[in-house]
Amino acid sequence: MPYPPGGQTDGIARAFGDFLARQVGKPVIVENKGGAGGVIGVAEAKRADPDGTTILCTISSSLIQNRVTVRDLPYDPENDFTYLTMVIGAGGPVVAAKKTGATNLREFIEYCKKVGSVNWGSYGVGSTPHVLIETIAKQYGIKVQVIQYRGEAPMWNDVAGQTLDGAAGSYAAAAPVIQAGTGNLIGVVGTRLPPHPDTPTMTEQGAVGDFYNLRPFTTFAVPSGTPRDIVDRLSPLLIQAETDPKVQQMLNNFILSSPADVRNDETDLQARQRRDAPHPGRSRRQAVGLAASRPSSPARFARRGSPYSAPSRHRADHGDTPGVCRRVKCTVVVAEPPRWFSRYDVQKAVAERTGKKVV
Repeated sequence: MPYPPGGQTDGIARAFGDFLARQVGKPVIVENKGGAGGVIGVAEAKRADPDGTTILCTISSSLIQNRVTVRDLPYDPENDFTYLTMVIGAGGPVVAAKKTGATNLREFIEYCKKVGSVNWGSYGVGSTPHVLIETIAKQYGIKVQVIQYRGEAPMWNDVAGQTLDGAAGSYAAAAPVIQAGTGNLIGVVGTRLPPHPDTPTMTEQGAVGDFYNLRPFTTFAVPSGTPRDIVDRLSPLLIQAETDPKVQQMLNNFILSSPADVRNDETDLQARQRRDAPHPGRSRRQAVGLAASRPSSPARFARRGSPYSAPSRHRADHGDTPGVCRRVKCTVVVAEPPRWFSRYDVQKAVAERTGKKVV
């Protein structure tokens, strides 16, 4: 489990793990390996022996966003794992701390402009709360200091303690803050939340961007190379967990879908990864829906005089090989200061990849 205890992913892992232990007659230990937006834990799961004794439970950002935001990612989400099942979440809550007095997006923007700069919680570079606030900041022209945490639980603790001005994430982790009144639900990413049907989505409040329509998922996987008979035994057991009262209660509390069989469903999970992963002709921003994200460090901007300098701050780095994006306004969030390429470098690289000359 590549995140610390107390968050939604941890709760899912423990509920399914408890059911699995009762089915196989052996103890299932949930080991939390948080850090680096899930990279540390996922990489360790990849290195585990492919014998079915190690199961990865992680979220979509570690499999999709990390491919775009983390340079030299130490795992390949498509080829290093065999997926067993997945559950899809409902809308993601956007919460403002009680001290802001904000009850909707408009009031939160007014507060941000009044105080000058706000502290926003995130649990990893390129994660949902990170992309969300960068998208908001670009559209509304507010100043934000993003504070990165090792997981959701400590982030929401600081929202409750009024150290942070706001955060976003899963409903399960945010619910105690909302219910205690230490944070106000000001919007929802995706669809409206059944427990709070009167709270409009970010899109309904005027926020612009495809990102606001995303729905995250949580998946279970084993290292690539795990024998098929083991995969075919574990996957049905995890799917069967839906019949367990404790798992049912957890799914209801977290507002999650029933477990899906993704062993042979290319269109369900791996297709998402293929669709959202960067490739020649697609910018990093497009790859993870960073429709209005912006780098928060001057080191992430192109040097003056570069073909990709201000005002567009266009960057053409698609992993370890340069690519090209023809979008006029293209901005990205990356884990490290990027390598910058001249126009000649980009033209040459694209020609090598596609066989087409770029003028």
